Amino acid sequence: MKVLQLWVLPARGMRTYPLVKEQLRDFLREHPDTQVEVTVRTPGSLWSQLFARLKRPREAQRPHLVEIPSHWTATLAYLGLLEDLGELEPGLSLAPWHPPLHEHCRAGKDGSVFSLPWWMEAPVVYFRPDLLRKCGLEPDALSSWASLREACRQLAKRLPASVHPIANGNPRESVSLADVAPPVWSRGGDFFSRDGARAVFHREEAYHGVRAYLELIEKGWMPLSGKSGLVSPTLFEGGAALQFWGRIERPSGRAATPLGAAPTPRGERAQAGVLTAHHLAALRGAGLAREAFGLLKHLTRPAQGARYASALGTLPCATAELDAALVEADELGRVFRRALEQSRLLPNFAALGTLERIFDRSMENLLRAILRRSYDGELLRQEMIYAASEMDYILSMGAPGEKAPEPRSAAA
Repeated sequence: MKVLQLWVLPARGMRTYPLVKEQLRDFLREHPDTQVEVTVRTPGSLWSQLFARLKRPREAQRPHLVEIPSHWTATLAYLGLLEDLGELEPGLSLAPWHPPLHEHCRAGKDGSVFSLPWWMEAPVVYFRPDLLRKCGLEPDALSSWASLREACRQLAKRLPASVHPIANGNPRESVSLADVAPPVWSRGGDFFSRDGARAVFHREEAYHGVRAYLELIEKGWMPLSGKSGLVSPTLFEGGAALQFWGRIERPSGRAATPLGAAPTPRGERAQAGVLTAHHLAALRGAGLAREAFGLLKHLTRPAQGARYASALGTLPCATAELDAALVEADELGRVFRRALEQSRLLPNFAALGTLERIFDRSMENLLRAILRRSYDGELLRQEMIYAASEMDYILSMGAPGEKAPEPRSAAA
């Protein structure tokens, strides 16, 4: 009996494991000599375990297949952790999948394919029309970052204490690159230079974008669920009037009232949303490479991937299935279509996975300061400068970047 180890991220909390097992049913029926053991890991523990393989290759656990945020592909491939899928299937085509995702399947603009898309999200602003009307607001109040701020201020004054202006849609109850990307990009800012050689998010446009997002938390409009020991219900649970969320959701429970949705607010210079995707990749040196690739192809097959995306409430990655899902979602689907047209991915260069960890640490420092009531704009500026300096130092030492050597393939 062949045993494949599949590590996945908690895409649907406690429901993730049974949902993944359901996706494996047909594969196991077609491969009676194969067993698949599923482990659900957080992004942090997954990252740590993968890097443990670099330090202790003989001792660390060796999954055959892993689910990763798509922007980790270049980093992990550069470090030699991923199988070159083009070597396992010469001529492997990315044509079935949403074209913008192709970039994150590769370790560089024209490199080999190291991962395939599984599901994706394009955050929009969900809202409760009844609560907006109650506070004298129209959906147009969510069209820009400036008007969203004012809407939150009005909601905070008029809503009952049990309902927050906006819920924190981050599943880690924190702040990530993807969370702050829209307000940064909409102001004409960015996180890194085009060649991936230096960090630029401490510059004015990016600084003001990050500050605008953190203000939602600082003012108490967006609660930090769990940070204070209290669990704040989401919009879908009746606990908020607004929420950034990248999934097609239907109201239930206390929020069983009609919901509206609008694309990410526009900024001073552009309307820019973020597209996030989760890919599957095979780990190099784990053994059973052909069998692992077979499972990877089964799970990412357009129809199969669409079924998993539907179970999660996320968007399918294959072009035809995505179009069908948006048509089925009717008015909400039209909002998501507009969001996709205005969205972009995080940059694709080999150092991003590592630099993201530095950014996450800076955000955690700032969130602690907010909870201690010691946060202000100057502290944010200092934290951004320190983080950018650390990233620049790493890049100057020859860390993986756009001009780094070619990633190691399975044959290396």
